[in-house]
Amino acid sequence: MMIQGFNQGEKNTIEKIRLAKHMEDIKFNALFHVIDAKTTYNMLLGRPWIRENGIISSTLHQCFNYC
Repeated sequence: MMIQGFNQGEKNTIEKIRLAKHMEDIKFNALFHVIDAKTTYNMLLGRPWIRENGIISSTLHQCFNYC
């Protein structure tokens, strides 16, 4: 799978991994695509996941808000 970065560069995925995550009262399994790239973040959670869990993301504060 080819992933396009914020700088419009493209990277091939190396591997896929499914992880069980737990944030406060939200538990979920997420599929992550691993790439070899220098980034300022560790993972990206897509909009479908954010909307499903009623989360409001703040790009300015780089955090999540949810009930």
